[in-house]
Amino acid sequence: MRNKRRKLVNETMDAYLGWREQCGAVWIAYSRWSAARPCDAGLWHAAYWAALDREERAAERYANLIRRLGNLVAADLEPIASLTPAGARR
Repeated sequence: MRNKRRKLVNETMDAYLGWREQCGAVWIAYSRWSAARPCDAGLWHAAYWAALDREERAAERYANLIRRLGNLVAADLEPIASLTPAGARR
């Protein structure tokens, strides 16, 4: 179980870094589109939309992994929660 958890944490960190990289690519694509000559604007607009699509996919992957990691942590904490005396405040 420990290796599975470590692998999921590493995968989540990689996904985070990938998402941040795609965020940077969106900014670069936007700046190129906004500075493009009118004759090149269509091409750069398409590149910007493609960058947005890649960023969205990276964000979805990261979000899915965060949910999985959250569920794993919540499952680990359930035995601790059951030790809290009835009526006690948390």
